[in-house]
Amino acid sequence: MQRNLLLYATGICLFASLPVHADIVIDLKNGVVTETFNASLPVPVSSKALGPGYGDSAGYVNVVLVQKPLAGCAVTPYEALATVNLSPGNGQAPMKKLSVLVEYEGTPTGWTTHLGDDSANDGYGGGSGIAGAAELHVLDQNLFVYSSGFGVGLVDKLFGSSLRLAEGALHFNVAHQSLVVGQPYTVLESTFQEKLFDFTVGDKKIFAAFNRVISGRTDRRGCGAKKVHLVFE
Repeated sequence: MQRNLLLYATGICLFASLPVHADIVIDLKNGVVTETFNASLPVPVSSKALGPGYGDSAGYVNVVLVQKPLAGCAVTPYEALATVNLSPGNGQAPMKKLSVLVEYEGTPTGWTTHLGDDSANDGYGGGSGIAGAAELHVLDQNLFVYSSGFGVGLVDKLFGSSLRLAEGALHFNVAHQSLVVGQPYTVLESTFQEKLFDFTVGDKKIFAAFNRVISGRTDRRGCGAKKVHLVFE
């Protein structure tokens, strides 16, 4: 009996220590967003996140998932925009890092993954205003990382790599002035120049687009990103 009580008490402690934030899984093949651990209930919650989008129960992310308007992506017919706020200001603990895992089906074509800290990012370091914003994109099977702007239209390409993504996956960790990519394992930091992702502002927003670019340019879409895992750390 004493052993059973100990196990029961341990289970209560483990349950009480469960995080209040959850992983988000975006299924671009079937058009479903799943929150793996709802803040109010310890169960997964799924949604056909069409139209207004799906906001997680802790307030870290809103995902708008829509079916692509044009034919040609039979395997991955959906595209998504995730607006992430690592410090939502609603009583939830601020997060320091966004982890993104993108799974691919077939050989990806076009714009399949795009990360940036400006809602106007449209690829190749394009953002709003004179400063622009740091961004990363995967175009076909090539990965590019651009600095925030030094002036109007003035950005540095910090990194470029040819990848083999067919039936594969690609992982990113995004933090303040830091980016980790794998595989292959690559670390970029801009501690002193501060030309990577900037989380010094109060809302700590980052934008992530899949099978499209963040700004929504109709001429910059892609096929092949099948499933995305977002983790807040």
